[in-house]
Amino acid sequence: MPQWGGDKVFNDPRLQIHYTDAFAFMENYKSDTFDVVIMDISDPIECGPGIVLYTQEFYRMVKNEKLSEGGVLVTQR
Repeated sequence: MPQWGGDKVFNDPRLQIHYTDAFAFMENYKSDTFDVVIMDISDPIECGPGIVLYTQEFYRMVKNEKLSEGGVLVTQR
């Protein structure tokens, strides 16, 4: 992916990519805080798997427990 800096980006030890259930991952992650969280999530379809990612509970948990001071959460709308 030359447009992203090729292998340099993906070989950087600061980068972690997790392709998993975002709510469960964040809820269970205890190791450290994140400087940046980028989520490419599904649409908030009622009763769909991504609906919990659009709740105040989720965003409160990420903001208060998972982001480092000055950390940023980015998601598409």
